[in-house]
Amino acid sequence: MIIDTFRQSFQQAPGDINKQQQYGTVEDLKKSGAGVGFGHYSNHIESVPTTSDLDGLVIAVKTTLKFHESRICDIIDTWFQLAPNNIYFITDTPDAKLNEITGGKLIVSDCSDGHTREGLCCKMNAELELFLSQKT
Repeated sequence: MIIDTFRQSFQQAPGDINKQQQYGTVEDLKKSGAGVGFGHYSNHIESVPTTSDLDGLVIAVKTTLKFHESRICDIIDTWFQLAPNNIYFITDTPDAKLNEITGGKLIVSDCSDGHTREGLCCKMNAELELFLSQKT
């Protein structure tokens, strides 16, 4: 799967929590019922929304380069699979691999990469522009 290749192209950043240490093994999750039905926690998605259920829905995820491999991969492994045509990622840095994985749903803003008021407002502006461009 392309997402596995994407994950393998990065090394775990120092200080990141190992997912297995944090959540246990996949078998542990399945036994507990947590995460069943999504991405790498099970073999299939149990309920896929229909196209008509998603008409007019736009989801924007603000992110930055340092989270492309960790947080964004988790989103792609889980709920992105349910609505890949409705979910967009607004980031501050181009990423060809992520853009390919998301089917061109990566929006590169001209915003700073810091978690500052200016950077967040800038990305919020990119979200609003996205919402307005999707209005039918």
